[in-house]
Amino acid sequence: GETAFGREEILTIVIGTARERDYWSGYANVGGNIRSGNSDQVDYTARLGTMRRSVKDRTGFDYIGTITRIDSVDTSNNHRVTLGWDRFLNKRLFLNLVGLEWYRDPFQNVADRWTATAGLGYEIVDTPRTSWSVTAGPAWQSTR
Repeated sequence: GETAFGREEILTIVIGTARERDYWSGYANVGGNIRSGNSDQVDYTARLGTMRRSVKDRTGFDYIGTITRIDSVDTSNNHRVTLGWDRFLNKRLFLNLVGLEWYRDPFQNVADRWTATAGLGYEIVDTPRTSWSVTAGPAWQSTR
């Protein structure tokens, strides 16, 4: 038989079979730069992440790291790991149930900085190439 849904009940339409791997997306970017002259400089950068999206939930992981060495001495070395879990209430409005971030940058005197967040969010733009959302709510932060 047929099932009818009201327009307000439809959050999104997903085409394809319901395989677990179809809910996942990811990326990995690794780069470097070598400069030579009066001083030798090497830059390393890495960014990788993954996201699982279903009709009601979005769970993501993101890592960004940068290291710069000038004449074999580190002058920059920072890393950021972000985890998040959002539950959509409708097509654009969501609850950020869990947001966690770890950050390290010894050159800014940050051995470990932990941030935990939660709140209410709104998806401003959500296309295959662009995602832009805002979230408001309380946060807790600890820096060592």
